[in-house]
Amino acid sequence: PYIDLTDEASFEDNYVDLLRSLTDQHEQAPSLGVPLELSPIRIAPLRGLMQPSVVVASTAAVPKQLPLPPADFVGRKFETIRLVNAVRQTGATVLGVRGIGGIGKTALALAVADILTTDFPVGQIYLDLKGAQHRDDSPDISPLTTAEAMDHVIRSFNPATATATNDAEREGLYRTILNGKRVLLLLDNALNAQQVERLTPPAGCLMILTGREHFTLPGIFAEDLPVLDPEEARELLLKIAPNVGEYAIKLAKLCGYLPEALRTAASALASAPNLDPVEFLYRMNSARRRLALTGVELSLATSSELLSEQLRDRWLQLGVFPGTFDQFAAAAVWQTSNRDAKNTLASLLRYSLVEFDSRRDRYYVHDLVRDFTLSRLDES
Repeated sequence: PYIDLTDEASFEDNYVDLLRSLTDQHEQAPSLGVPLELSPIRIAPLRGLMQPSVVVASTAAVPKQLPLPPADFVGRKFETIRLVNAVRQTGATVLGVRGIGGIGKTALALAVADILTTDFPVGQIYLDLKGAQHRDDSPDISPLTTAEAMDHVIRSFNPATATATNDAEREGLYRTILNGKRVLLLLDNALNAQQVERLTPPAGCLMILTGREHFTLPGIFAEDLPVLDPEEARELLLKIAPNVGEYAIKLAKLCGYLPEALRTAASALASAPNLDPVEFLYRMNSARRRLALTGVELSLATSSELLSEQLRDRWLQLGVFPGTFDQFAAAAVWQTSNRDAKNTLASLLRYSLVEFDSRRDRYYVHDLVRDFTLSRLDES
């Protein structure tokens, strides 16, 4: 008999009867080798024929790969609410968390995924797509291909599955594995839309993406992350390094309220209790030292490597602006037309390397970005 696995009532009513009809002994299902009450099955009706279904044993465990959110995670209350509600209230199937390196994309994505795990009980998959190099990565690391990401998901459910021999077969396996399941995919550190667009899962699943590039996919609900507000930044510093005390606000400002910079600076203070916060603040007044002490130089360097040579040179030149600027000022610095300047700024916005205030129609770069661009201009 055919059993519709999308119909819970049909499945529950017929599951035991089906297995018992195939065996004389109720204790064991023949050839399955597992107790009757624990026998997982998949019904695969022959296409176009009302013949007895094929019963296939599956011993794959439910994958639970999500790392825990950082224990010191603070803030992002409204972003978290919007992302969770997009799934639970409006049925979003793709979430995007975007922003500059070090802004806390992964931390927020993990916090949101942690809330939503009960909504997706069949599996939770985590994969770093290696779109940008992180501190602990090998120097020769390269972004994962779409095929490699698909293979990871397939093996997460069926480790014994042979590697597909071509893209069409692999994509078919990927969709078959996920079809009809409530699975959460957290694909961290995406490079661009081309890397992830074919990874969009079937209905019923959720894909959460993080990345520095502002790209769109059909049906995506995206959050572009700002820096933390001053009070949240202060709270994060004090969680990690209580010895910073009354100097937390000053240190937060020097870190530009960027979560990665705040964590790195606070960790340096926490690991050296004999280091006076006043002395640490003095060191932070030097732009070059500030880049080293906040740990953001690597993330900005890897972001710059995503740019063409001309775009990278123009981005570095924006360090000359001490505050906000408009497209006409950028055009003057770059010695180009206003239209070309606007197109260039749009490209930099896509990579989260400049910010835009739409109310004032003005652009700006983060303080630590300015430190980085000026240091690289000095070198050249």
